[in-house]
Amino acid sequence: MILYGQNPHTIPDSPCPTNSKVPATSDFSKVMAKIHKETETTLEEAARRMKAQYDKHKCPTKEYCTGDLVWLDTTNLHLPRPKKKLDNKSISKLLTPYTPPIFPNQEQPPPPPPDLIDGEEQWELEEVLNSKTQKVHAKRGQPLTTVIDYFVKWKGWTREHNSWVAETDMGNAEEVIADYIKKTKRNERVAIIKFATPSSHDITMVLNHIYESNSDVAYLGADMPSTHSHLDFAIL
Repeated sequence: MILYGQNPHTIPDSPCPTNSKVPATSDFSKVMAKIHKETETTLEEAARRMKAQYDKHKCPTKEYCTGDLVWLDTTNLHLPRPKKKLDNKSISKLLTPYTPPIFPNQEQPPPPPPDLIDGEEQWELEEVLNSKTQKVHAKRGQPLTTVIDYFVKWKGWTREHNSWVAETDMGNAEEVIADYIKKTKRNERVAIIKFATPSSHDITMVLNHIYESNSDVAYLGADMPSTHSHLDFAIL
């Protein structure tokens, strides 16, 4: 009921006759039906006026077609770059059609809670992404100390939460650090290489290298001491 706080005993639109012996019930049901009708009309008019005011500040929805150029918001995109400012300006040449989620408005699950070890909260590391080394003075007059910081990704957290962590704060992350060191060693490049040559030549210094189509590496070498008069590429 709109005003009385209770429903009438007889539904206004019901074709069934009332069984009440009180004549006023028929008049009461007619009044309530009129109130409902007027209320419905008023609400529809209010909704129409609200829509008209809202539409004054809105533009019609643009219809996008295949091949149109669009700007893509990367707020919710999880990209592999460690910093957002280093991300590619052009994310992709082609966008696939949008597929709505099965459960609308369902957000990503919250990150896992920290582990309690000896009464202290500790978060699990998933991967070490980068590292940096610097020399610092521990105290005045003492020699320099090497400090290593690691840029880490936390397990269950998105890349926006990646952060630098000092080696002393890594806790029980020896295995993760070992995996990172093993991975970076595979990517190391040697700038200058010395290798043995036949007895007729002195030790040769590698000045450059190229990759052959068969996955071999050819090195540009020079005799030492040398005037660079005999330079050639040789496959080791």
